Amino acid sequence: MIQSFFLFREPHTKILKGGCSNHVTPGFSPGGFYIYPFIAEDTCRDYTILSECREGDDLISLLPEDTDNLQILSNHTQPDSTKRIEHNNAVSTIIESLGDLKMNKDITGKVVSARILKIKSDINPRNVFLRLLSTFEDAYIFCFYTPQTGMWLGATPELLLKSDKGIYLTMALAGTRNVGVSDKWDNKNIEEQRLVKEYIAKCLDKTGYNIIIGEQYTKRAGKIEHICNDIYAYPQQKRKLEPKEIETLLKELSPTPALGGFPKEFALNMIKRTENFNRAYYGGFMGYVKDTETFSLYVNLRSGNVSQKELILFAGGGITLDSVPEKEWDETERKLSTLGEILSVIQK
Repeated sequence: MIQSFFLFREPHTKILKGGCSNHVTPGFSPGGFYIYPFIAEDTCRDYTILSECREGDDLISLLPEDTDNLQILSNHTQPDSTKRIEHNNAVSTIIESLGDLKMNKDITGKVVSARILKIKSDINPRNVFLRLLSTFEDAYIFCFYTPQTGMWLGATPELLLKSDKGIYLTMALAGTRNVGVSDKWDNKNIEEQRLVKEYIAKCLDKTGYNIIIGEQYTKRAGKIEHICNDIYAYPQQKRKLEPKEIETLLKELSPTPALGGFPKEFALNMIKRTENFNRAYYGGFMGYVKDTETFSLYVNLRSGNVSQKELILFAGGGITLDSVPEKEWDETERKLSTLGEILSVIQK
């Protein structure tokens, strides 16, 4: 049986960090690697791997070279890969509902529609992780495993929330296009990112902290790029958020409109209505929490769920009234290409 573990490398660094433990506790607990699902419920909840975080290339040995001994207690049996017509129909249904929302309540909404790609193959998690490390220098490279969550690995471009001595940093990341396609973003992507930015700023404002929104820029993630604003929050007086306050803030932030949609309840209901699979920990977040003033939590996307002889990849896109179903499928194809290195490794 494989011991619970976590491995990660922060963007633009070469330092591999990680740890392992048989002590996995439900809920948020400083002093460990925290894992939160897309939607927390009885069958899929948050956990912390209680372990000291160490550094060093030797940590790669924590990763198994096969999946034969993976113990998985979660019951998230997934259907076959999403077909193009299934995804197109889901997007069309969402666009129709967004039109009703706009007409009846004068609300400009957004829903993130996702799909899965299921691959039957013998997988070497260690080789996959090493390939991700060498390919995506600007991403948060991660792999974690517990019997409760299963094994997940990926290369995510999106920070959910980081705290450095009580100064908070997050980002509003949304919109997608190929690298180098155009100098100007179209209205659909601009509107999609605006919703994310305003939602995150509103969540942070509830803390009573001062909010600073940085200049908008284009952030690259492999062969695609997104619109992004860095957002900072700092206390007006010398005080720090208590663990319960941090938990509340994280649950308000996640899923952001970039992963779920807006308005939040409407978007999540549409996701339940149009998706026939369980997102589980895709679209949630994870990261090491040293203490309440020192942590880095990243969104679980551009990722895959590893089990015995199988890999399930996830990708999604923001649907607005300006969306075109066929183009939305193409966007998920581009995002899955970010994990093309995974495919090239496991198919050898």
